Amino acid sequence: MKSEKGVTLISLLTYIALLLTIMVIVGRITGFFTKGLDNVDEGTQASADFSKVNYCLLKETKTTQEKSNITAAIANMELTSIGYEFPNVDTPTDVDKDGTAIKFMESGNILSYVNEGIYYNKIKVCDKVTYFKIKYEAEEKAIKVDMKIDGNDFSQTYTFR
Repeated sequence: MKSEKGVTLISLLTYIALLLTIMVIVGRITGFFTKGLDNVDEGTQASADFSKVNYCLLKETKTTQEKSNITAAIANMELTSIGYEFPNVDTPTDVDKDGTAIKFMESGNILSYVNEGIYYNKIKVCDKVTYFKIKYEAEEKAIKVDMKIDGNDFSQTYTFR
């Protein structure tokens, strides 16, 4: 007798159905783990944004004028005809005060909170900020920054050198 080699139509359809089932199962498992990674990315974005603000503040607070521990003025940004402006302040803050913007006297740089974003000069450092407050603590010669980025609370104190 002749050997019958080959695939019948029924066995071919069975192989295709089995392969399709395996691909669907692998796709669902992969989708489940990928969705979990997206949630992690959203949580770490707020930390990354805070790190950018933290870097700006650290860089500025560790730069001081000669024999001075107070090198910043704190105020609230004012809306003018050309946009938001820091008020004309020529002297550093030396009493307990809070605001939503800080001007560093040594460099002239301004860190401000405007329209749910934090700006370093006019460059947007982070967005999705729902709360931002800078408080100067005269006794410690430090500034305390409290902020809420994308639902995550952050608080840090920076001491002037």
